[in-house]
Amino acid sequence: MTMGSIRKRNYQWNAQVRIKGWRQISKTFPSKKLAQQWINETELKIRAKEHDSPRLESMTLSDACVLYGQTVSATHKGVRVELNRLRRIGSSPLGKVELHNLKSCQIQNYLDLRGQEVSAPTLRKEFLLLKRLLTVAITRWNVAIIEHPMRNLITPSSGQGRTRRVTQSEWQAIMREARQQRNPLIASVIEFAYETGMRRSEILSLKSQNIDFKRQIAHLSDTKNGTSRSVALTKRACTLLSEQMKLSRLFQVSESALQQAWQRIMRKTKVTDLRFHDLRHEAISRFFEMGMSIAEVQSISGHKDIRQLFNYTHIRAEHIANHYFKSSEVCDAEGAN
Repeated sequence: MTMGSIRKRNYQWNAQVRIKGWRQISKTFPSKKLAQQWINETELKIRAKEHDSPRLESMTLSDACVLYGQTVSATHKGVRVELNRLRRIGSSPLGKVELHNLKSCQIQNYLDLRGQEVSAPTLRKEFLLLKRLLTVAITRWNVAIIEHPMRNLITPSSGQGRTRRVTQSEWQAIMREARQQRNPLIASVIEFAYETGMRRSEILSLKSQNIDFKRQIAHLSDTKNGTSRSVALTKRACTLLSEQMKLSRLFQVSESALQQAWQRIMRKTKVTDLRFHDLRHEAISRFFEMGMSIAEVQSISGHKDIRQLFNYTHIRAEHIANHYFKSSEVCDAEGAN
């Protein structure tokens, strides 16, 4: 059954189409004639199944994951990672359940089992993504869900943040193997991440016009949190960039190629439990060890929330001991013993 309606609002005509089992669709036009024409065309498209949306009356969680990926995740910075999470949720037994039949106990059971496979931060991210998806299904897609099934579920703890630092011997081994890779840019990208603390996506999207060598600054206009920032560069970082200045995109390496190369390097060097993103942790921790202030490090890292910045900061105890506590008194005490 099709229902099309037109309303006049402030010299414009708002057209709405609702077909049983589909979400309401609306659009505004300058004339009533154009509004009616759009209603007729939209109804024909829906009947011909030219719309991508699955029928809402029987939409499964798997269907919802696909639709959310196409309409919501596609607008996010971390689209690739989010789509992977959606595929994982949609391919689980929970994905076969129709949204209007989805119960809190089913979701909790999925989370309990998933918690045995992944880390606490990963589980928390999947929980929040699923909760956002169901909220969108209710508020935007008008799926007939009486009550949000995750309303009373407890958000998983993020657990203890990663504290992994790179030792000097590990770093030497990593760079030695990186220089053996077929693509010579792999070593440059890895060293640049270690020097600057930039995110992988920020490094791979750098262009020559973003660099001011005289001021030793890289301007990032497209960042994860949506705000631009200027990053101070070390001399070594500038040297690495100057070697690539003839290219429009400085580090012409794809994310997948970099990830595969990183995994190869980890296998060859036998370095364990170290991710490429840990190089960002390492750089930020070193900046604090160099004596930079919170504001200075924050301007480089781009963290809006200072609590997030501290999650990335793990200063070595031996650095504090060497810098602040080494004294003749300690040496005398050791001699007395």
